[in-house]
Amino acid sequence: MKGSSSVAAVDIRPLWARLSLAYERHTPNHRGKRTLRRALHAVGERRSRPFAWRMRNGSLLAISPVEGAMFEGTVGWTCFEHGVWEPHVERCLRELLRPGDVGYDIGANLGYFSAVMAQAVGPTGRVYAFEPIPETFQRLELCRSLNGFEQLEPLQLALGADQGELTLHWDPRVAGQASAHSAHGEVVSVPVRRLDDLVSSGRIAPPRVMKIDVEGHELEVLRGSMETLSHSRPAVIFELNEPMAARAGWARTQVTALLRGCAPYRFFMLEPNGRVPVELEELDISADRYCDVLAVS
Repeated sequence: MKGSSSVAAVDIRPLWARLSLAYERHTPNHRGKRTLRRALHAVGERRSRPFAWRMRNGSLLAISPVEGAMFEGTVGWTCFEHGVWEPHVERCLRELLRPGDVGYDIGANLGYFSAVMAQAVGPTGRVYAFEPIPETFQRLELCRSLNGFEQLEPLQLALGADQGELTLHWDPRVAGQASAHSAHGEVVSVPVRRLDDLVSSGRIAPPRVMKIDVEGHELEVLRGSMETLSHSRPAVIFELNEPMAARAGWARTQVTALLRGCAPYRFFMLEPNGRVPVELEELDISADRYCDVLAVS
């Protein structure tokens, strides 16, 4: 298995983590319960390394002891507590991808959806997972190694409309909390490439499906992908986060115009019970922080 040496640096379902989860699930809420859980996770934190945790779909992810105990609602916390992340998106990916297909996970984070894609396309397919934050990228590489996914290729870079560099703000305690449109957290400069350049040069194969979750940078990714969208017409799953989009200075009408300028895309909102046809301009998500949208042509 490629990357097997990195697996040695990970605890596989350690006892302290199993005790923490059992304590959460089987004891009533009481004063000091959160403090005791944090104490258990401090045992893992002292080892200064993530631990491997199995998801409901059978894949393994590298979870941080800190986020697994403290940061409710984040990818790491949710995957540790529940073994699943955004099941409506996972179901859609599995419906769209077939063995031998090519998928892009843009904003791959820990690799939950990278693993879903790798399972769906199988050993004859290919998954390119883009994650620019160095520390999070290490966890993505662990996902590949832990699961033996030879078909998964992590790429440590961001995608955008122009080649260059991008300044991101991120919270080192929580994987995935990184954005070019936030003023909070530590600062890191990451390389940016145009998706069209990577495809036209032959560096990566054209996609059947693209999943994009990049904290407000979605429009820039799409602007650098217009040739690929026109020629390959992949299905595109993207997060529509109105507050983040406003900070980035774009509106959903621009996404509609760009995608429909490339191909006759139709839009669906992904909900727990399935896909609902929508027009982005008419979509009311004022009460929600974000929603996940599927575009197909």
